[in-house]
Amino acid sequence: ALSMPVLYGAAVVGGLGGVLFHTAYPPVFVRLVNREQYVEANSLLSTTRSASFIAGPPLAGALIRVLTAPVALVVDAGSFLLSALLISRVTVDEHPDDTTREEPYRRRLKLGVNYLRHHPYLRATLACSMTLNLFSQMVQAVLILYASRTLHLGAGSIGLAFGIGAAGGLVGAALAGRLGRLLGTGRTIATGAILFSIPFALIPLAEGGPLLNRIGAIAAA
Repeated sequence: ALSMPVLYGAAVVGGLGGVLFHTAYPPVFVRLVNREQYVEANSLLSTTRSASFIAGPPLAGALIRVLTAPVALVVDAGSFLLSALLISRVTVDEHPDDTTREEPYRRRLKLGVNYLRHHPYLRATLACSMTLNLFSQMVQAVLILYASRTLHLGAGSIGLAFGIGAAGGLVGAALAGRLGRLLGTGRTIATGAILFSIPFALIPLAEGGPLLNRIGAIAAA
């Protein structure tokens, strides 16, 4: 019943909220975690995130089948409100720099962009993340439509495939700390960026064959 402008508007508002969260997240993280614990702490956070990716899609598929998709979206929105409530209860010891706040916003923005452009590690990391996000989001945008319209998978089967596939993220998050110590942080990041993209090549293998093959190919990808 919704028009495309309403959906676009919802996507923009949701995107702005995501940008706000991900911009505020790093300063909070470095205030809460000791420097020598960054890799382990990120690994633990990624493990929790991956676990939610395992449980979330099957639960979403079940909710869609039982309660319909709009109700499932309301439940999803409620989970974000609960997250916001829990995050608001975290105490962060912040000491803002008064001299920085006196700088005009545009000047601070320009300084930040220039710093990113000339920092060899941050510039490369940003370019890598932007490339991965751009093309992986293209795949994600059409993957559910492909699974439902071309592979003829139901909501429950799609949720199951996504949940099984998310187990790889859980394993990766659990091993990140060890791999970082074994290979070095830079080599681990580079290896992860390459391996992140390869499984998408498995998606065409999902066409045809029995139901388990279709679910398995999507899960593997």
